[in-house]
Amino acid sequence: LAAGDEVAFFPPVTGG
Repeated sequence: LAAGDEVAFFPPVTGG
């Protein structure tokens, strides 16, 4: 999971 991600795991679209 990307840091700061909430739902999009594959492409870290959300950063906040």
